[in-house]
Amino acid sequence: MGISKANVLALGSLPPHVMSEPYYDFFQFLDSESTLLLKVPIIERSQLLEQFYQVLKEYYTKKEFENKKDSIKKSYDYLLKKLHSISFLRDDEQFVSEIKLDKLREFYSLIKHIKKSDERKIRWAIFNLFSSGKRSISLKELKTSLAEFKISNLERMINKIIQQASVDGLNIILKNEMITIDHKITDENVVHHLVEHVEYVSRRSRGELEQQILDLLDEGSYSNQEIAEICDADKSMVSKTMNQLEKVDKTIVYSSGGPRGIRYYTTNCENCPWGFERQECKKNATEYISNHLLREFDMKLPDNYFEGVKTNQAILRMKSILMHSRNEQKIELEHNLNENLENLFSTILMDSIKKSIKKSKKIPYVSLASVLGKLPTLYVIGYLQGSKNGMNTMDTILGQALKPLSEVQRKKIKNDVIHEFNRYFKIVSSG
Repeated sequence: MGISKANVLALGSLPPHVMSEPYYDFFQFLDSESTLLLKVPIIERSQLLEQFYQVLKEYYTKKEFENKKDSIKKSYDYLLKKLHSISFLRDDEQFVSEIKLDKLREFYSLIKHIKKSDERKIRWAIFNLFSSGKRSISLKELKTSLAEFKISNLERMINKIIQQASVDGLNIILKNEMITIDHKITDENVVHHLVEHVEYVSRRSRGELEQQILDLLDEGSYSNQEIAEICDADKSMVSKTMNQLEKVDKTIVYSSGGPRGIRYYTTNCENCPWGFERQECKKNATEYISNHLLREFDMKLPDNYFEGVKTNQAILRMKSILMHSRNEQKIELEHNLNENLENLFSTILMDSIKKSIKKSKKIPYVSLASVLGKLPTLYVIGYLQGSKNGMNTMDTILGQALKPLSEVQRKKIKNDVIHEFNRYFKIVSSG
């Protein structure tokens, strides 16, 4: 089954930059089941824009939103004009009507798929320029059309696409940095050889996304934006699913506020998605952890060891980390991964240190708090614990090296070293 006529029409009219924000956000918004377009056949332009604003405000601070508001409005006007030109909706100066939601959603599903592939972006750009009446397209024009995206080896990929299309029977050549397509605008061969390759696969079901979200929130606290990034899901679909889980199913709850007014959620232990009682869930997880430590380290934890852990989600996260640690010890892939992660994180830290030293040469230590705050928790714990263990090792070495000195001298030097280490640790970990 080939690409639909509606999608061909949209690819020919809309350029690839509509995959960038805020254009892409508007398609996500139209895909949402909460949009007013589902409830009314005609809507005021200003009312539809205001609803779009409300969705975007969830993902920007107040200041960020105000700075972007004008560009959002321009993008909104641009898209309505373009969508009107291909009869996906009717737009006049006051109202939006005759909205073809099925076509809009079909096109949105397609561009989600295109967005994940540089080759598909290039195919769209060539077809879009050709559809605008250009049978000869300069590489400069093509690169401008794709300027919103970072595409490595662009010219090599363009050559690959043209060679493949030419072998398949399309009259297309690249010569002197000009792409020439010797076909009429209406020739379906161009569609077949250029854009049918960008056809999309079916979108993930809401049930699948619900499961991913619940698995995440059962071991931590996350915001809508973080969930969208981790699950590689649409912001609007995440918002819709989170609303269902919180207000209808009541299987997740608000846990805390974060910076810039961001809301964080976890699973609801009073209405567990998996049907466990709170105490039963905690008991099962702590028993696993205790047995794991006894088996692997011959270490018995006190009965009250987990009293300081405030949430079941934290205990479940600890259990998950320990479960994965056994796998990481024995698989060659994990060894290689860990080596490369160590190199990557070390490079990040050293780069941060070098930049900080250039800015200020007044102190021998630099704060790493900002960069540590962006690294994985386990790495940060290891880094800080390693610093403390380094101090203990230094204490032992000093004890041996200072033996020839008097007790008073040894004590003074040790106190000076401890004072300096505490100063270092405070600056590095908190600034």
